[in-house]
Amino acid sequence: MYSYNKIILVGRLTRDPEIKYVLGGIPVSNYVIAVDRPYKNSEGGKDTDFLRVACWRKLAEFSKKYLTKGQLVLIEGSMQEERYEKDGQTRYFTKVKADHVEFMSPKDNGSTFAPDNVSEEFVKAYDTGDLNLEEVPF
Repeated sequence: MYSYNKIILVGRLTRDPEIKYVLGGIPVSNYVIAVDRPYKNSEGGKDTDFLRVACWRKLAEFSKKYLTKGQLVLIEGSMQEERYEKDGQTRYFTKVKADHVEFMSPKDNGSTFAPDNVSEEFVKAYDTGDLNLEEVPF
């Protein structure tokens, strides 16, 4: 039997990402996004889900550097269940392990967001299709 674990979310960051270094210096960034449900509730408003997101390695550093509270983002990844012990009880929570993050919010001047430090070599490689995806910084 096959299994498949893929999720795509669009939501706003509830706070700036936090970064930690684990397992000998591997960066992991954590944040929460608020995702509105696509239907109205009985009071006529929309319910919102607050989902934990974790990014690892270069994506973690990218998230910490460029994402800010209130920014609209698209997250693509997989769902993971985490466990921990507290007061002798096992507690569970679910979070998204992000594999890809897209900016959805425009800059203040109405243009799309692009990091200021993207090199000309990167843009040229992207435009020509010569980009090695293993070397992408995010």
